[in-house]
Formats: sequence, C-alpha cells, structure tokens
Amino acid sequence: LSRPTGRLLGRESVAWFALVLSLLLTLGLWRYSEADYAARSSDRFAYRVERQRIELQSRMLDYEQILRGASAFFAASGVVSREEWRTYFQTLQLDRYLPGVQGTGFALMLPAGQREAHEAAVRAEGFPEYAIHPAGDREILSAVLYIEPFSEQTRQVLGYDMYSEPVRREAMNRARDSGEAALSGKLVLTQNTGEARLPGFLIYLPIYRKGLPLKTVDERRLALLGFVYSRFRADELMRGIFKDSRGGDTEVEIFDGAPTPENLLFASERTLRVARHLNEQPVSTAGHTWTVRFRSSPDFEAATHSDQPKLILAGGVILDLLFFAMLYMHARHHRRMTAVADELEERRKRFEALVENVPGMVFQAEPAFPWPLRHVSRGIEALTGETISGFMSGEGTLAQLVHPDDLPYVSNAIAEAIARRETYQIEYRVKGDGLWVSERGRASFDE
Repeated sequence: LSRPTGRLLGRESVAWFALVLSLLLTLGLWRYSEADYAARSSDRFAYRVERQRIELQSRMLDYEQILRGASAFFAASGVVSREEWRTYFQTLQLDRYLPGVQGTGFALMLPAGQREAHEAAVRAEGFPEYAIHPAGDREILSAVLYIEPFSEQTRQVLGYDMYSEPVRREAMNRARDSGEAALSGKLVLTQNTGEARLPGFLIYLPIYRKGLPLKTVDERRLALLGFVYSRFRADELMRGIFKDSRGGDTEVEIFDGAPTPENLLFASERTLRVARHLNEQPVSTAGHTWTVRFRSSPDFEAATHSDQPKLILAGGVILDLLFFAMLYMHARHHRRMTAVADELEERRKRFEALVENVPGMVFQAEPAFPWPLRHVSRGIEALTGETISGFMSGEGTLAQLVHPDDLPYVSNAIAEAIARRETYQIEYRVKGDGLWVSERGRASFDE
C-alpha cells in the first residue's frame, strides 16, 4: 500500500465508515432480492388468477351456449314436445361433457286466465297432480313445463312459478327485454327443500313466438313464449371448474355482487386465512357480475417461498462484520506501530543529540577485524582531522585509526571482551599525531 493509503486505512473511523456503508449495501441487496422474489411470486399468482378467471367465464359461456342451442331447437320446430326435449338433452350428454348443471328446463309464460286450461292439458299428459305453484292469484304466471334430467327429485319442480320469486323474476325480465341470456342473483333452489340450504343460481334465455317482430322491448314482451333455463348448485359447479384449472394454487371465494358475507355464493375453503397474495376480480356473465376473490394457497406459498433473501442478509452482515474487524484491527495495529515508531524516532533523536554532545567520539563497528564502522559521531573529525563523510561511506574501519604498534594489544582486548561477553576499557595511540585515547566498549549479541 502507498503511504497515503496506509495512513488512511490506519484510521479507526475508516473502519466504522466501511461498516456502515457495507451494511447499507447489504440491506439494499436484501431488500432488492426480497422485492424481486415477491414480484415474481405475485406475477405467478396473477397468471394463476387470470387462468382461473378465464376458465370460469369460458365455462359459463359454454352453459349459455347450451341454452342457445335449445332456443334454436324451439325456433326450428315451433312446438317442442316433452319427448323431443328429453331426446335433445340426452343427446347432449351434459353430465359427461359439461358437468355441473343440476337441470335444464323450459318455463312457459301465460296470463292468469289460462291457468286452468294449462293445468288440465298437462294433467292429461300423465301428471294428474300437476298444478302451478305456489298457489295464489297473480297477473302473470310462469310454469316449469319441461325439466331434464327428469327424476323424483326434479319432478316437484314441474309447475313451479319462477316468476313469483323476486330474484328469479328480475333475471327473467332482464332476459325478456334484452333478448340475451340473464344470470340470476344468489338463491336457494326449490328442489333443495329438506336438504342443506346451499346457494345456487339460474341462467335464463328467452324463447319468443315464431314469426313475431323482436326489434323493440315492447315487441319482445308481446312475443315472449317462455324461457329455457339451467340451474346450478354453486358449490358443486365451482369445485368442478377450479379443479380443472389447477385450483390447488388458489383459494377461491365468489360473491354475488359486493364481497360481503351475506352475498357469499361459493368458498373453496371452510376457514379463512391471511394469505400472502390476494386478488379480487369482477367476473361478468349473462348480464350479471360476481366478485371473485382469489387467495394464494399454502401449497402455492410454499412453492414460491425462498430463503435466499435471508441468506443474503445473514451472509452479507457476517462478511461486513469480518471486513470491519479486519480494518479495525489493522487500524489499531497501525496506531500502535506508529506510536512505537514515533517513540523510537524520539529516542533516536535524543540519542543522537546525546552522542553528538559527548566529548570525544562515539562509534559502532563490526565485531570482526578490522572492525568496519557502522556509525561514528562527529567527534572523529576533531580526533583525526578528517570529515565524518569519509568514515560513513562504508569503507572506514576502527583498525585504520589505531597506531600499528598498539594494534595487537587492541585486537586482543576486544577479542577477549567478546569471548567473555564483558565490557572492555583500553588506551592506545591513534595514527598521525600519536594522540592517546581511552576507549570503553562492549559487544552486542543477537539471539
């Protein structure tokens, strides 16, 4: 590292700054990862919801198309007998290809004055107990004339005046005036009497008398013959639809209009739970709107759950702390080393100041002859008359200073002091003027 970089990393504040910055980056990455996984899970759930919404609408259009086929049957035949109606629906095999329909029938509309004649005609067909019900005088009557599949359970529906019931009447009026299929609101089907009161609904399609004009609402009202209709038990129908469209990913609630408890038409689960994903979709079919609420199922949430964001957070925090610890320890070590270096520098300066002010000469030399000089004080200039630079070049030795006659004595004294690891004190002459000097020294040893 360069010296400025080293000084920068030697500050503890840098370690704290790096910790804060790295933690912020880790938190940002964690939040991004969480948001990314949530978005992908939400998109996947939205795709599931859209598939099921389309499946629901498609299935309801299929049922509507069945009624249009029955309407075409009336339009082609003019008069449809009971046996022809039975044959037509047995041929369709709805139980096999479009399960969920509880029954499909034809309801005749007639004024109150034709009641007795109508009842007598139907009784003559082999239904001696036939009567329009519920009893009571009403201006306009309807009577279920045909119903398939025909059974003891559905037999009691014959003669039922659906127009007498407000929910059914609203759908019948809407179908009559528009000429299109109309889906009723939530109701309890007549044949469910004595059974669990499960909600259901009906779809009506108007049948007009052949050859009459149908351009205006008034014309359609005058031409109305009756209605073909299908009835559905919501729970049975919806479970079949959503089972076919991978309903395991979602929990479904269907409300007749606003999503309130009293409007609940179908719920795939008995108990409600707080789901990670919630999506409400309006679904319009046959002029009526349901609110479909989709919740993500536990299986879907488990399949789309990931621990990766948590691992990113935990791993990032651990790495951030390790990096902080490394920088912090480096900063503390650098601070201690700087303090030691400053102290050594101060000692060196004090030592040099002391050495330079000591009378005579202070030096350091190699232990082996001729004792090359490592360091020498400026006192050597006064002693020899030569500059200190000549001796500090690395070529100067102590032997060069000693008079040749005293060199053996000096050599023996130094060698003996090294061997004994003791200090020595000797006196000898220096070259040149033959000045006598007194030298005190000691040897230094490493490990």
